[in-house]
Amino acid sequence: MQHLLLAGALVLAVSLGGCAELDDAIDSAVAFLDAPKTQQAVS
Repeated sequence: MQHLLLAGALVLAVSLGGCAELDDAIDSAVAFLDAPKTQQAVS
């Protein structure tokens, strides 16, 4: 759950900044954090 809050804060910061490359990087990071294998490894 902490990862989702952090990801949300990062997405908000990127939205305010408006940098497309950084936005793509954040989307990739969020996808990685939400991946089932990542969640399983963290648990």
